[in-house]
Parts: sequence; structure tokens; C-alpha cells
Amino acid sequence: MQPVRKMLWFLMLSIVILLKVAYAQSGSPSSIQDRLAAQMNTRQGLQSTAIFGLVYPTFGDLSVVGSNGFYYRATTSISRAAAPTVVPVGASKLEAYNLDPNSKGPFDTLPFTGYPQQLAIGRDNRLYLVVSEPPQPPSPLAKTKLYIVPTPFPPRILAMSLESIATSDIQGSASTDTAAALTGVVMVDLEGLLNSLRVAAVGDQEYLYVVTTQYPSPLSFPQGPISPIRIVSKLTIFNADGKKIKEANLE
Repeated sequence: MQPVRKMLWFLMLSIVILLKVAYAQSGSPSSIQDRLAAQMNTRQGLQSTAIFGLVYPTFGDLSVVGSNGFYYRATTSISRAAAPTVVPVGASKLEAYNLDPNSKGPFDTLPFTGYPQQLAIGRDNRLYLVVSEPPQPPSPLAKTKLYIVPTPFPPRILAMSLESIATSDIQGSASTDTAAALTGVVMVDLEGLLNSLRVAAVGDQEYLYVVTTQYPSPLSFPQGPISPIRIVSKLTIFNADGKKIKEANLE
């Protein structure tokens, strides 16, 4: 009976995650059903959804336009996995296009690992990019990361990736002071799956309002009778440099 209980619990969790992800990407019930059906009808769609790893590609185009006239775009392409149980790795990149009529391709490109989830831009044209990275053993869950990228992109060795030039922000005491200029890429680990990212100016400061949802790990199977699945949504507020200002659970 124990293996059957584990399978039922895991199936319930998977269904909840699928519905939550689809609803976050589109508020229309019909479009949710259409997208889920399209993904479930093909093996590659099922692999790219990666229910158990909480990794999925973005629906639609992620792009913003800066006050400097640059067009910034985050895109990914997914190759078929070697086996049905292997999560495919996205070949993703962050591109910048300028207004030069003689320039045919991107002005600059930053490759990165994972799937872009959301892209926003600040008033000084810094970019806020949320990426879902494939799970790494022994953890079966993906990691969600927020990258704060200055523009123009920082000088670097050719073909260096976004994650290789990023510095992990060490969350210390809360600070409301925003630096005058961002010179390097800052990476912040987010807890859970991204629901939404909002950027807003309050006075002379700029803040990021990030809502994430935490799901129980598939490794933490209930040992007794099947219990309700606990899903926690949380609001985290950062300043423009990635310093945590506040967090609160959303009921």
C-alpha cells in the first residue's frame, strides 16, 4: 500500500503544479486547457514541462525597450532530451539590439543556462531577469534565480555566460539605499516558483515585488495516510540592487 500512496500523492502534486503554472501564465480557463492539452499531446511538450522538476519554458516573447532605445530580449530553444526521464536543457540568451540601421544582428549577447521566466527593466535601464534552472542531483526541484543586469552588459571574455559573471548577493541587514550605478551582474536565489515580478518607483527609489510559490519536495513523501498538499505563496520586496527589504506570506 505504501508505494500506491506515494504514487497518488505525487500525482496530486503534479496536477496542482500544472494548473498553477498554467494559471500564472494566462488567466483564461480556455487557454489554460488548450496549453495543457498541447503539452500533454507530445513527448517533447511533456519533457519541457518537466512537472517533477518545476522547469517549464515561457509562453510568448520576453522583451523590453529601454529609454536608451535598446531592445532587450530573453529567448530560449529546447533540444529533445536523450531519454524521456531527462529534463532537456534550454539554450538561452539575453540579447541587446541598438538603433544602428547598419547593425543587422544583436549588439551584445549574454548566454545563460535555464529557462527565462520574466524580464523587466528599471528606470536606469538595468534588467531584471528571472530564470528557472534545471534540477541538479540530488535535489529534484529546479532553482529560481533573479539576475540584475546592468546595461550596457559588463565587459567580459568572449562567450562567457551570465551566471559565470554574476556575483551572489549576500543578504544582510535590510537596506533601502539604492546605488547610483550598477557595474556588475547580481544574482539572487528565490525560494519557490515564480508567480509574478513587478518593478515600481517609490520616490527616488526603485523596488522589486516578487511573488513566489513553494511546493513540497517530491522527496518528502508522506509516510502515513495521504495528507493535504501544503503550498505557500510569498511576497518578497527587494531594492534595485537585490537587497531584501521585506517578505511576507500570502494567505
